[in-house]
Amino acid sequence: PSAEPAVAETAEDAEFVVNTVNPAYGHNPYTVQNGECGEAGDFTHLTPWFVVNHDTTAQDALGRTDKILVHEWAKLRWGVFEEYGYPGDEKFPMFYYKSTWGPNGQEDVLKPNFCTSIEVTGTSQDISTGGVCTDDAATGLPNEKCYFLPDKDNQVASSYMALPFLDSVTDFCDDDSEDTIHHAELPTKQNLYCDGKSTWAVISENLDFANGANEAAEIPDTTPEFVIVKPQNARYVVVMDVSASMLPKPQNNMTDRAMSLQDAAKRWLKYEVTDGTEVALVTFSDVQPSGNPFIYNMAKVDDQSREKMVASIDNMEFRGQTCIGCGIDRALNWPAGLNGTVGGVIILITDGVQQCSTTDGCFSIADKTNEVVDRQVRVVTIALGLDA
Repeated sequence: PSAEPAVAETAEDAEFVVNTVNPAYGHNPYTVQNGECGEAGDFTHLTPWFVVNHDTTAQDALGRTDKILVHEWAKLRWGVFEEYGYPGDEKFPMFYYKSTWGPNGQEDVLKPNFCTSIEVTGTSQDISTGGVCTDDAATGLPNEKCYFLPDKDNQVASSYMALPFLDSVTDFCDDDSEDTIHHAELPTKQNLYCDGKSTWAVISENLDFANGANEAAEIPDTTPEFVIVKPQNARYVVVMDVSASMLPKPQNNMTDRAMSLQDAAKRWLKYEVTDGTEVALVTFSDVQPSGNPFIYNMAKVDDQSREKMVASIDNMEFRGQTCIGCGIDRALNWPAGLNGTVGGVIILITDGVQQCSTTDGCFSIADKTNEVVDRQVRVVTIALGLDA
């Protein structure tokens, strides 16, 4: 399929990242969470193998891949945490002792650390030998090589944050229903980081569902749509204020803002713009142009074009009053700039005082704001003077 040019999409801001295997996780999806309980995660990592084989070999190896993604999405979107333990982990162990009291007094029974609606069945196994697990002398719990392997035919209904890969799991745990009851006493991340609250209690407080938002509905077709985008070269338009207010006025001890503007623009071109970057230069005041207001049309920067751009900045004329919206309009809509495109960056250099000699053809910043937003153009402002 054909790819659209990327506008605001970047790998750094992606919520789902498809990338090579992380040795710590293998092909298992994982979500990076650096926030508090109820705060969205940073991103979810998937491997190409998981994506391509999600309904075949990945499902054979890892279990229900659709439910595994629900598990990761809950961490990424709603800020809940795992409801299971890890082999050998002191804070979140794979096993714990559950205390019960009977005719013979207290009895401590070893249990797997999963928050499930009913007791999960399965076997304990030393993952390195395939045999019987060995206890850790210091903790009395099975050591870091001991895993609990749930039976595939378990009938537990919850929780997605404990055993998402099982066919029987359909719900998050909550505090109200006995069928999906939450166990606040278990040593899990969810209980520690969310003060014992159930995952559904945390999710229900999210803006997605708070105050009755997004009530349950039957959706007949949940097939996702994918838009493929590809990186595009950055496109910049430097929009320069050439109104008379930029010129020095010795009687007022006013600094030479025109020279400051020229120095800033030339320094950016000489030292910060890399070869291959597309750049255009345009000037503005309230004087209506008789021809092309661009002193350099959009072009890729190389040694030759860089030199010509610098020369064109040195030859600018300053006159008229300040029409900032006119400069933005020229950057957006003239053929030598961003006309007919989405995205791009406007670098606006001005002393900041909007003042036109006539209202005819004079645009304010507010006049152009919606167009800037709709076309996903970023505006970077360099202010010269106290009034900017």
